Amino acid sequence: EYDFFLLSGDIFQTTSPSGRTFVDFSSRIGRLSDAGVQIVVIPGNHDVPKSTPAVNVTRGLAEARAPRFHLQSDIPEKPLILESRDGRRVGFIQIPYLSPQSVVHLEDAGSEVEFAERYNSFIKQRIDALLEDKGLANTDYTVLLAHGTVAGASYGAERSFVSFEIPIHIDT
Repeated sequence: EYDFFLLSGDIFQTTSPSGRTFVDFSSRIGRLSDAGVQIVVIPGNHDVPKSTPAVNVTRGLAEARAPRFHLQSDIPEKPLILESRDGRRVGFIQIPYLSPQSVVHLEDAGSEVEFAERYNSFIKQRIDALLEDKGLANTDYTVLLAHGTVAGASYGAERSFVSFEIPIHIDT
């Protein structure tokens, strides 16, 4: 038995998944929730619509107030604090994908290196601020959940992961 299921972005391969894909995803989220599992979700770059009026489809589950479904589409003001089944408090610092261009304007940076440094500095400042939140003082664990690039990773390495289904065992 587990308490939390974390989705750190790229939930779908496209910002507009098919109806069948969304229904399948929703069904799996529902089974996890029915089993008492807290689902913590942040969008990745594949989940963020390219145009301003478009909306991330996973927001539909959040808007429906699906039990135990916690979607954070922006950098939050404070950490998400949840309780495990055995009463332990867990603080989640959620850093969803943010387009670098939404944070730093290329023309304001002198070079691509400065652009990357400013973006990284922005993200680090937000993480540091969340880590200083007084609510984390009363938690047993702190989890950083982020969607971004890992320094030193090579492009295409993410394709080496194998897709698998997480077993859900519910006694009826």
